Amino acid sequence: MAGDFRCIVQGCKGPVGVEGDVCGDCRAAFEGFMTYNPDGRRRSAEEIAISDAALRRAYEQQIGVEMVAAQRLGPERRANQVCWMCAERRTCTRMERGWECASCVLIQ
Repeated sequence: MAGDFRCIVQGCKGPVGVEGDVCGDCRAAFEGFMTYNPDGRRRSAEEIAISDAALRRAYEQQIGVEMVAAQRLGPERRANQVCWMCAERRTCTRMERGWECASCVLIQ
């Protein structure tokens, strides 16, 4: 019965009728990038859990790397942002209220 299992594509929670299957939305979204073989070997619940856990660990590591890099580099600066105070497009620093240019940062 459809809906008893979840789609095999990592991050998707779409219902499928057979464990280890791909939902119709993912087949359509990944058309040309995924080979769909409905009669092929499907992964077991244990294999899916191991794969999902590895993906979660990779995401956690990536978040950790990004957090360390952000702390090392200081506040984020980006060109061509609209300063929330003067409404000019400049290289700004991300602040609590929005992007601030160097001139407006001095205004307290």
